[in-house]
Amino acid sequence: MGHYDQLSAKGVNFAIAGFGQDFLSLPFLMKLRPKYIKLASELIESCADDEILNNVVKLMQLYRDLDIKIIANGIYSEAEFERLKPLADAFQGYWISEQVRNLK
Repeated sequence: MGHYDQLSAKGVNFAIAGFGQDFLSLPFLMKLRPKYIKLASELIESCADDEILNNVVKLMQLYRDLDIKIIANGIYSEAEFERLKPLADAFQGYWISEQVRNLK
């Protein structure tokens, strides 16, 4: 059993941040089985193009089939939110809320 499997068996969940910035192979994702994928804000911006959005939606459906939750990062307008609502399970960005400081 690999390290990922051992940690998963102990209840550790994995997340991949910045998805869409760099290349991630499908075999790597199949092996890691992250609980979450956080889409890079650059990928969110590129979804203004219908062709790119359609391809991203297809890719995200594959990850949903693998039971991976999708977080859309970099939501700066209601239009972006509405466009990506069918794509993601959770959202981050200044349209949702400004950054919250640690109050300690």
